[in-house]
Amino acid sequence: MPITKHSYQPKDPDLIPSMIKSSFEIASTGRPGPVLIDVPKEVQEGELTEFRDDLIQTPGYNPTVKGNIKQIKKARDLIKEAKRPMILAGAGVIIANACCELKKLAETINAPVMTSLLGKGAFDETDDLALGMLGMHGRKVSNDYINESDLLIAIGIRFSDRTTGRLDSFVPDTKVIHIDIDPAEIGKNVDVDLPIVGDAKNILKSLNKVLDEYTPSNEVNNWTDMIKAKKQELLPRVSYDDVPLKPQTVIKEIAEVLTPESILTTDVGQNQMWAAHFFDTQKPRKFISSGGLGTMGFGFPAAIGAKVACPEDPVVSINGDGGFLMVCQELATVHEYDLPVIAVVLENRTLGMVYQWQSLLYNNRHSQTLLGNSPDFVKLAESFGVNAVRITEPGETREALSSAMKDNEPVLLNVVIDSEEALPMLPPGAGINEMIGEYKLEKDVI
Repeated sequence: MPITKHSYQPKDPDLIPSMIKSSFEIASTGRPGPVLIDVPKEVQEGELTEFRDDLIQTPGYNPTVKGNIKQIKKARDLIKEAKRPMILAGAGVIIANACCELKKLAETINAPVMTSLLGKGAFDETDDLALGMLGMHGRKVSNDYINESDLLIAIGIRFSDRTTGRLDSFVPDTKVIHIDIDPAEIGKNVDVDLPIVGDAKNILKSLNKVLDEYTPSNEVNNWTDMIKAKKQELLPRVSYDDVPLKPQTVIKEIAEVLTPESILTTDVGQNQMWAAHFFDTQKPRKFISSGGLGTMGFGFPAAIGAKVACPEDPVVSINGDGGFLMVCQELATVHEYDLPVIAVVLENRTLGMVYQWQSLLYNNRHSQTLLGNSPDFVKLAESFGVNAVRITEPGETREALSSAMKDNEPVLLNVVIDSEEALPMLPPGAGINEMIGEYKLEKDVI
């Protein structure tokens, strides 16, 4: 099964225990991935004659965990030579539980840190060294200055097109160190000067150890100070007075209420990018979003799963109105099981991301992206027995969210936002620093 990491089909009921145990082993080691157990009906109806759960040997599956020490020492040497280093962290850092090691590396070499969408939380985004997300919908400081670096340390990332933009214009004059547990990802999209295959936590521990006596040069410190200054200069504007509400304002109000322990899940589309852009994630596994093929309708069910797994943590789901309509029946689930999940529906009556592309790239020729017949989301939630609040004014999101968290009940917050507001983006085929769309900065505000 090519869409899975591995698959089994037992021909005998006695094989099922071993296959289940082996499936968990394969799914959770190396680069994590789904494993399919396809149980034929006659095997389901059979009986075990003996219970054995020995691991099944899988020829060819032997993931490398420890990095090659010679490669790690070469990485140290490249770092010592660098004058403008940067770090790019992906979801692999979080999966490997390597966030502390990443922080130590960044502080040791005084390098700014960018993340992919799924890498959010690998590095505290309130830290001075944090630049936020890179890529198609990334922060301007990350996109504008990555090509100015002379060394990029990429950790646990696959260099998808949503991160790199056009490949021939991505870090063309930069040396690249790529650390990943999956050797197939190294060199697949971006040419690499130094590959290191293995578990990110183990490799970063070793790298930090060989860098123990390293002190950043004045050139490195000047570079990082300049990037920090540019980060402040290029902060996007957030207005708390506009009506209809700006989505960035709504996300900022949510961020003011939530704690670092809160979990934020997102749907897919504009709402996802507003959340990724304006919600600073401080800890791993607190920002849960759908990458890869990006599934509309992901946010609300993911929030339910997060709440079941972490019942003590506040859980808020950010949804677009289009995506929420695909899974609104899950309101019955949160009501039935009394799960205090807070669903925020950003209502702009459009399929926001497609509408944005049609506006920016197709001269405002909008087709099948207007949701004029959407329901009243407050009445929809109440029909499932879930309390709901309609929000149209600045400050109301903050108040309603605070109240919902205090009540500890499932709630839907229906927030009406400006349908014409859109983040700048990289159009398909553009270079990483060729963003289009208006980018209003804090410095523009008088």
